[in-house]
Amino acid sequence: MSKPRISFLSENEIEAIHNASLKVLGNTGIKVMSQQALDILKEAGAKVDYDGNRATIPANLVEEALRRAPKTIKYYARNPKYDFVLDKQEPHLCTVGGLYIVDGETGEHRSATKEDIARCAVIGDYLDHVDVVWRVGTPMDVPTAMQNIIGMYICLSNTEKHVEGGMVNAKEAQYTIEIAAAIVGGREELKRRPIISATECPISPLTYDKGMIEAVIEFAKAGVPVV
Repeated sequence: MSKPRISFLSENEIEAIHNASLKVLGNTGIKVMSQQALDILKEAGAKVDYDGNRATIPANLVEEALRRAPKTIKYYARNPKYDFVLDKQEPHLCTVGGLYIVDGETGEHRSATKEDIARCAVIGDYLDHVDVVWRVGTPMDVPTAMQNIIGMYICLSNTEKHVEGGMVNAKEAQYTIEIAAAIVGGREELKRRPIISATECPISPLTYDKGMIEAVIEFAKAGVPVV
């Protein structure tokens, strides 16, 4: 049975966007606020201006990276029955949230707590149409520096499904990797079956924050998928 798909752009439009992106990366470049990341880009073949924290990436380097990138990604879960392959064939849903939450009992709009994060993770674990559990809300009842780490720990403790999140620096990424590795039995097992993944976003326009990009590097070294 065929599955319906929604497409907003034609193949020609996608190609036009891609070609324009190559020009931007090759001519304007990106701002990268991390010498570690700039060193990696330079070694790969990018032109780097350390004084301006800028890297220009030639089209051939981008195309080679695209050729080497996997066309599908397998999302592993603590319980293998929840494993799935991310491809272009069908959508997959995840839970998500921000700083605040609406109290399910009182209707109050308030800051989220550790207990809220745990409850929402359990709901995500229960719902058949949810494939990935992302922290719903930010636990404001813990120190700011620990919010992302504790949020991931709570989700991993309350679901058998794949857990995704975002870290803002290398140290957060390292702690998250250690937590996940402890759950699955070590770093090598985590690399073989990564039960976590990360989403890290650039800052518009064309800027990669030091903490975020160094978190990406840590996840990549550990074999954890990054979106």
